[in-house]
Amino acid sequence: MGDLGVRRVVARCDPRNEASLRLLERLGLRCEAHHLQGATFRTGADGEPIWHDTSGYALLAEEWDGPSRA
Repeated sequence: MGDLGVRRVVARCDPRNEASLRLLERLGLRCEAHHLQGATFRTGADGEPIWHDTSGYALLAEEWDGPSRA
């Protein structure tokens, strides 16, 4: 991350997506938040947004060791 001049990397994903959560943790990001109804990508038949929870993950540049091989 230091090569890119990045101080902080953040990611959000659906907490029901366990594979994505495992990948973020394997990359060294930590869970910092759980947002209730934090994102919408679709609308229902009535045209209203369908909201779902999101998990927020982050990593600081000084914490980056590269992806683990576990």
